[in-house]
Amino acid sequence: MEKVCACTGSRPTNFPWNYDGPLFSLYIKKLRDRIIFLIESDGVTTFISGMAMGADIDIAETVLQLKSTLYPNIRLECAVPFHNHGAHFPPSWKARHDRILQKADSVTVLGEEYNKQCYHIRNRYMVDNCDILFAVWNGRQTGGTAYTMKYAYKLHKTVDVLSLEHITFPD
Repeated sequence: MEKVCACTGSRPTNFPWNYDGPLFSLYIKKLRDRIIFLIESDGVTTFISGMAMGADIDIAETVLQLKSTLYPNIRLECAVPFHNHGAHFPPSWKARHDRILQKADSVTVLGEEYNKQCYHIRNRYMVDNCDILFAVWNGRQTGGTAYTMKYAYKLHKTVDVLSLEHITFPD
């Protein structure tokens, strides 16, 4: 039986520490460990990524890496808010975005072009089609990740949070 986990998270500029700094590898390890937990303990078989810069892309890359090594039966769906969503990304992010789309099991495009509601439509689609929401969250009560979490709680979905505020160097 398929169990779906939608994934959302903070953008690099909204991390509580320097995204490319020394805590990045610890963050990626915690992200990988949490995804493995979702697969092994919660039985997740499909992950949906919203494909924004930051945690969304980090999650999608991690899922693809785990699919190619340990869990060949998991699936990745990319839910993009509109056609050519990654076209405005900086070159390194655009390359990552495009590589993921090529390797994903499916890509769902939710709109023809950008509009003021396209990200909310994408976020609601992910929550409406999941059993669990996995959120990489910076602790702020505003923004896309907080909105998506609130919507998931409203629908009584399970929400699993990796708090960026708690990723620190060990004492």
